[in-house]
Amino acid sequence: MHGRRCKLHKEVGKVSSAQAVYTVVLAIIGSATLIVPGSMIKVAAQDAWIGCLVAGFGTLVTGALWLWLARQWPGRDLFQLVLAAGGQWLGGLVAVVLLIWIGLTLTGATWIGADAILVVFLPETPRSVLAASILIPAAYAARSDYQVVARLSQLTFWGMVGLLLVLIPLSATEMEPLRLAPVLANGFGPVMKGAGVLVGILTENMALIALLPMIRPPVRPWRLLVAVTVLAAGMVLLLDVWTVSVIGARLPGRFQYPVLLMAHVIGVGDILERLDALMMALWIAGEVSKIAFWYWLFCRGIATLLRLKEWRRLVWPFFILLLAASVAWVESSTAYPAALRAWSALFTPVIGLVVPLLLLAATAVRRMQRSSASV
Repeated sequence: MHGRRCKLHKEVGKVSSAQAVYTVVLAIIGSATLIVPGSMIKVAAQDAWIGCLVAGFGTLVTGALWLWLARQWPGRDLFQLVLAAGGQWLGGLVAVVLLIWIGLTLTGATWIGADAILVVFLPETPRSVLAASILIPAAYAARSDYQVVARLSQLTFWGMVGLLLVLIPLSATEMEPLRLAPVLANGFGPVMKGAGVLVGILTENMALIALLPMIRPPVRPWRLLVAVTVLAAGMVLLLDVWTVSVIGARLPGRFQYPVLLMAHVIGVGDILERLDALMMALWIAGEVSKIAFWYWLFCRGIATLLRLKEWRRLVWPFFILLLAASVAWVESSTAYPAALRAWSALFTPVIGLVVPLLLLAATAVRRMQRSSASV
């Protein structure tokens, strides 16, 4: 076991705390910024931003449960932690659940990226070609040294922030703060539904556990968790507020990708008349960063579960499966929000609450048994 852990951990010490934060933030919002604002505004209207606050606080709690579990088993990545805490049978079952969840995350992210290009720019291009164009660079990045994923995430994150710092001031004349009122006109029900959409995405902050053994110099994990959750939820909140204040709460709910719609109508004189193309390029880079991280974690998880010495050999065999699954994921853009809600309703409580609490209980029981045996 020690030999396998060393083999799988040969990247230890190659990521800074800042790179870990950017990587996990992009792993969360790579696709969320395309699809989630419209889905939240559709159910919560002008109160969607409040749902971001609720979701952020809620997922800080679920993330803290995972950090508490990681504290009981220091020095282990996500799947080694699960197997150590749960043992052969329970740990193996939880690892399979996590792999299914990660596989769905990969499939959904690839589908969203391909669909956005298909709907907005290249409607005649086969979806399989667009999905492959996203998966191939992600697979190369996942198979390379982890620094490739970390640096891509860092550059893409600041590219997104820089573009928003350009777009938001340009749209200042179109902003109407009154469009954000009245607050809570329909009570907390729509807000909680909107928060439920985002919670399913922000629960992915637990992926930080996979990077903790690799961070040098070590830092307090709770600080990283807060940074990841605040940045991810804050980005979606900013997009919600910006979208509603510029074009209102009705149109975004009818348009699958309202952020691209915002960029489409904003220009910089005669220099940049189609900023949506630039935004799409950055958002696709975000998708590649997201997919590369989860791809990397997916292959490492399978290697850990099956006790394989080399996880990189799994990258290309699973490429075909992921490509086929992403093409057949859902039939159309209008069907995706329903699929996202169903997926979130099933996996969010399991990944966020049931799994960490179950593993914490298993850890406590095993330690009590060891204490009794030693006595």
